[in-house]
Amino acid sequence: MSQLDLFIPIAGDVRAKDQQDIMAFPGCSLSKKPRFTKIRFEDSQGSWIEVSPHQDHGMANIWDFDIMLYVVALVRQMKQGGLEKPKIINFRGYDCLKFIGRGDSTKDYEALRDSLTRLKATTVRTNIRLEEVYDPERDGYVAKEEYHEFNWISEWKEHREVFRTNPFTGERQLISNGFEVIFPHWFIDGIWKEENLLAINRNYFDLTSGYERFLYRIARKFCGRQSEWSVSLRSLHQRSGTTASYRQFVRYVKKYVDRGNIPDYDLAVYTNSQGDKRLFTQPWDIDQHYLPPGDVLASSIPGLAS
Repeated sequence: MSQLDLFIPIAGDVRAKDQQDIMAFPGCSLSKKPRFTKIRFEDSQGSWIEVSPHQDHGMANIWDFDIMLYVVALVRQMKQGGLEKPKIINFRGYDCLKFIGRGDSTKDYEALRDSLTRLKATTVRTNIRLEEVYDPERDGYVAKEEYHEFNWISEWKEHREVFRTNPFTGERQLISNGFEVIFPHWFIDGIWKEENLLAINRNYFDLTSGYERFLYRIARKFCGRQSEWSVSLRSLHQRSGTTASYRQFVRYVKKYVDRGNIPDYDLAVYTNSQGDKRLFTQPWDIDQHYLPPGDVLASSIPGLAS
């Protein structure tokens, strides 16, 4: 088998899906501007995440995470095809860029490499996937947690061919023949559990603002197909991991809610009788093409809507 035989493209009808764990917690920057400050967030149930940037490359951003969504689809296809859980993910840059709605220019390939570098450089520490189990000896529930420390990407390499197009000037042409990427077990294990995944609208990849992307993922995760859902903007501010102040965050949320670009959901910001600013979310009639009848309903986390 040649090296190229290892790169299997995704079938055209494969739905885009996201991991609920990653949708619910701030795992990356919402800005393309380099971020060098840490994220630390803990929910009301004791699950927490800490994301640390690299001193040179900064922190992975929400556009870098498009690669992770491509890998979710790729791994799901492997599982459905009867393959074993992969240790190494092989893909062509063209297939990845096409899936996430980008071009295949030299600039797009450079951006793909930069994304892989930031994902590799970003360190994550977390106890997410905490669960409570009943202990009959103690006659009570005990929290079982696993502490994980990893980078969003453990290792990556690119297969290249380089041609000297001008022997006098040294001018070269670079051809990419595919990537090999090793992802942490925590991430791959989360994909392998189908109940941990939620289908997302492919128009998500067209959103140009990190805040719009954040709001869509939050709405998809916590509202899902419920008739309506609301959350305090102060709670949402903490969950976003943004470096913006609360006042700035409210202004940004209002801006992108008013813009109305977020797919699948109608959003509105209102102030309740206690003076608390809240985000109200209501789903459209969701297209069954990417939300099949058996899809997982969004699960609410206690305390989030308080």
